[in-house]
Order: sequence, then structure tokens, then C-alpha cells
Amino acid sequence: MYSQIAGLDIGQTNTKLVIVEKKGKNYVIKKALSFTNSDEGIIDETELLEHLGSWLRENKLMKEELCIGIQQYMPMIQVSDFPQCSGAKLQEMVTYETHQLAGLSNDAFVEDFKSLKPDENSVNPVMIVVCREDAIDIRIDPLENSGGNIADICMDGEALESTFLTVNKTSDTGVTLLIDIGTDNSTLTIMKDNQAIHFASFLYGSALFSESIAKHEGISSREADKLKLEGTVTDNPDNPLTVAAGKFISELEISLDNWRSHSEHTAALEIHEIFLTGGGSKLDGLDDYLSTHYAVNTSPLSVPALDNLESHGSYHIAYGLAITALKKNENKLSLLPQDRKWDALRRVRIPLLYASLIFLILNISAFMFVYKESLSKERKNLAMNKRRLAECEELLPKLKEERSKVENLDHMLKPFAAKGNRNRIFRDSLILISKTKNKPDWMVFMADTKSYHNIEDSSGPIKKWGKRNSKSNIIDTSTVEPWTELYCSGFTPKNNAQPWKSVAEMMKKLDESDLFKSVVLNAHRSKMDIAAGEDWSFFKMRPFALRLPLEAVEFKVKAK
Repeated sequence: MYSQIAGLDIGQTNTKLVIVEKKGKNYVIKKALSFTNSDEGIIDETELLEHLGSWLRENKLMKEELCIGIQQYMPMIQVSDFPQCSGAKLQEMVTYETHQLAGLSNDAFVEDFKSLKPDENSVNPVMIVVCREDAIDIRIDPLENSGGNIADICMDGEALESTFLTVNKTSDTGVTLLIDIGTDNSTLTIMKDNQAIHFASFLYGSALFSESIAKHEGISSREADKLKLEGTVTDNPDNPLTVAAGKFISELEISLDNWRSHSEHTAALEIHEIFLTGGGSKLDGLDDYLSTHYAVNTSPLSVPALDNLESHGSYHIAYGLAITALKKNENKLSLLPQDRKWDALRRVRIPLLYASLIFLILNISAFMFVYKESLSKERKNLAMNKRRLAECEELLPKLKEERSKVENLDHMLKPFAAKGNRNRIFRDSLILISKTKNKPDWMVFMADTKSYHNIEDSSGPIKKWGKRNSKSNIIDTSTVEPWTELYCSGFTPKNNAQPWKSVAEMMKKLDESDLFKSVVLNAHRSKMDIAAGEDWSFFKMRPFALRLPLEAVEFKVKAK
């Protein structure tokens, strides 16, 4: 949800802030600030919390999303092993467990949980954290009242885990101890298999080392603080720092024994290494003393990202808080109350809502503009089409008149076109018939349909003043019809064994030509045809007549 978070570690002596930005899988420090409480004239925690708002405003950090750390002694931690389940079922079982942790108290509690990696001794281990809500409100309210933006609140122990895992890996057989030595108390994080399996706090910090020196030397605590940084923890039992280191180990052992008592398999785990952070980790010789006692390597926790910061050892918690807040919800333990989570979510998403509204308004405006332009263009096109239609409406009567003239001229041209075309058709037909007939056959007559059947042509002479003028040249073109077929007749010898074979061959050849189609014998000869063949009756010849449909029509007749 966030890409940048400011981790705020509110300590008893110093307050640290680190702004971290997540880029891919890397965490980049954008800014780091700190102040010493005594330098600001702060006496107690109440004044410190009230001062934070003005300090953030002074450093122009009021717009930053903050993740605040909470001391490890405030929440209760428990690791429970559940049957294999997830989702709502696991949530239900964890809720029941948290009610057991909270007990019969009437106080409001904030709880969260996250799943751990199972091992050979567990099925579905879950780490549960429960904290009183009023303890959280005490730390959050002063900042919110000052205008600060609270994104999350996490445990100091989990912050140590996040910082450690940026540069280190842990064993899956033994445990690694991360110890942040504060002023009055220390935070303990126990790591195994690259995850924290326990968080704890014990009441022994760097102030008790100063107290041991002050008591031994009979000086004030302020003077003892200076001598503490100059001294070294050694094997000398009379050394006040050594005495304090021994008590420190005793308190640490109590916390470890408490953790080991949870189950048998945790009691068998060995310590592999120890890392120290916090102001107390700067005490000379303390790491060697712990190494000697536990027979493991003990060293300050070094994080390259923090190396360039002043007093880098004290920024580990703030850096880890920012990284923890940037994790997904299922990978961290958040102690921010639900109502404040909604506030943080709304604060993050409101800019997105505004951006979406602006984007929507711009899109609607662009759509309306384009739509308006489209309507304007369409209106112009409609007006232009309307003008064209009006012009066409004016031209339509003239067009009909011109078309009528063209049709009239076309009818007037038909006789001339038909006459010229018929001469060619008649000539081509005579030539084709002369080529296709057999040698013994004779062709004696050929005519068009009307001539063959002796039909009077209605386009012929018309009457004038009651008298028929046979020589008139006026022809009604509407009565002119195209030739569709011709007729021809002839004779074939009777003495042939197959008298009609030659006629059939002739018909086949005529069908195959481009001039005629579907040539058939004409059974009903006209009187003119019969009269034309009277002189051939004295010869031994058989008469025949053919109907010759034309392949191409001269012109199309207009439908009436």
C-alpha cells in the first residue's frame, strides 16, 4: 500500500527517525534524523510525546506516513500450533486464543497474528500478539493531535528482525539472538530459519551499567555515564562494568529460560550467534564478555545502509520499523487499532480518489467536446445533404423529361437499328445454311417469323383521310419488335435409306454455331412455305422446314 514510510523510534534517551523508500526488493534510506531528549529539555515520556509534533513540523515531516515503535514489554506474545487450516477458520481459532490471553480484563485489546514456517515439531505455528489499546493510544494520540499521520505501530522486536534480515541469514538448527540494549530495558528477538520465533524484553539496560559505576566510585550518574564509555568489561570481578555485565547475563538467561519452558524442542535449541544493537552495545568489551560466556560469536549488528549515519548503531529500530510497515499485512504484526487503520487507508486512497475524479472529469469533458464537434459536423453534413436533396428535387422533373426524350429517341432509332442488323443477320444466316447443308439437299425458302406466317405488320401503311396509303414512310416505333427466330425450308432426296439423317446433321451444325440455338424441325409449315415448294413436287424429294431461334436478340422490349 505504501512506497515510503518513516520509522519513528521513541527512546528514553534518544528519538530517531528514518525515512525509507521501497524500490523493487530494495529499501533506500531517504533521510535520517534524531535528537537527544535531554538536549531538548525533556524530562519524562509525556513531554517527549508532546514534543514530537513540533519536532516533526520543524523538520517539515508532517506529511510523512509514520510507523511508531512500541516497547517490547507492553504486548503479550504467544506462539500456538493449530491444525492445518487457513483463512476464516484460522482467524476464528486465533480469536478464541486471544480471548484466553486477554483473560477476564474489561480493557480493550488490539491483537494480530502471522503464520510461521512449520518444522518437524509443529503443523501450523502462528505467532499471536495482544496489547492493551490504551497503551497504544498513549503513544498515538499526542502525535495525531499534532497533525501527524500514523500509518502503523509495530513492536521493537519485530523491527530488529526486519533490520537483521536485510543483510543476514540464520540457521535452521540453532537460534540467533538479537539484543537491543536500551537505557532502562533491553529487547530480545530470537531468530531461527530466517524468522523470529520469539520476542521478549528484560529490565536491564545501559543505565544500570552507569549505576554500577556510580555506586562503586561514589560519583553521580552523569559522571558515571562518561566513565562508562571510557571503561571496558573485563574478567576482573571487581570491575563495576563486569559486575553489571554479569547481572545483564542473568536477566538475559531469565528471558531465555522463560522461552525454553514453552516446549521441549525449544529447550534443546542451541545459541549459534549473538548480535548487539542500541546505545548499550557501544560498551567496550561487552561483546567479548558475552562471547566468552556463551562460547559463540558476539558482534554489533552491522547494516551497510546505516553505516554512513551518525551513531549508526542507534538507528536499527527506526530503520526496521519502516521496513516492517512496508511489508504486506500477512507478513507482519500490526498493533494499530482497526479504526485508525481505516483512517490511514482513507488518507492514502483519497489522493487516488481525487486523481480518479479529475481523470473522470477530463474524460467526460473530452467526450463532450468530441461529441459536440461530432454533432456540429453531422449538422453541417445534414444541411449539405438537405441542400443537395432540394437541388435533386428541382432537377427530378427535368430528369424525367429528359429520360422520356431519350426513350422516345430510342424507340425512333429501333427501326433503323433493326433494319441494319437484320440485313446482317439474314446474310450471315444464308451463308451459314449454305455451308452446313449436305450436298444432295436443297434450301428453297427463308423468312422471318411474320413473313413466314404471312402476318400483316401493324407498323405498315396507315390510313389518311379514310384511304390507305401503302407508300407512307411513317412507322410507329412502339410496335417494332426484335427478331427472335428465322424459318427456312428445303428438300432432301426420298431414295436415301435414312432420309432425315442429313437434316439432323445440318441441325446439329446450326446448333453448334454462334448464330442459332435449339434448332428444331417445324411441323406446321406455312402456306407461303408450301406454295414456294410446289414446283419441287415433281421430283423425288421430301420437304422439311426448320425453326431457327437466334442466339442474340437485337434489343430488349420495354415491359408494358
